[in-house]
Amino acid sequence: MPNHFHFQIRANENSIKTIKVKDEERNVIAEALRNMLSSYSLAINKQEQRTGSLFTQNTKVKDLTPAPVDWEYAVTCFHYIHQNPSVALLVTKMEDWEFSSFIDYAKLRNGTLCNQMLTKEVLKIDFDNFYEVSYKSINPDKILKIW
Repeated sequence: MPNHFHFQIRANENSIKTIKVKDEERNVIAEALRNMLSSYSLAINKQEQRTGSLFTQNTKVKDLTPAPVDWEYAVTCFHYIHQNPSVALLVTKMEDWEFSSFIDYAKLRNGTLCNQMLTKEVLKIDFDNFYEVSYKSINPDKILKIW
């Protein structure tokens, strides 16, 4: 996406911890991403001789495993992330968005950025029919519950 991005990350005990930053509790993943994006923005702004934000929102972290574990919620987020560029009319087909892991899961590119074995273990998705399943529309009520 031109002004934001999504990651779906499997957290562990260390990544769900919080740290104190200026008397405020922050998630360690969100804080690490915030620091990375701040450095990236500074470098791009310096290179392009500009100022201001590059991204529209602050970093947000959302736990996809409320008790009891809601696998359907995590699967909805997974498909939402892949559908986002086509829903935003940036491409006509999900596979046209080169920055998406959809292309790897659909076996249209041999990428190694994503841990596909872990995804297949963690998410209950029909990966044998991934392409077709991914193109099914997601219930709008579920999308509203993501954020």
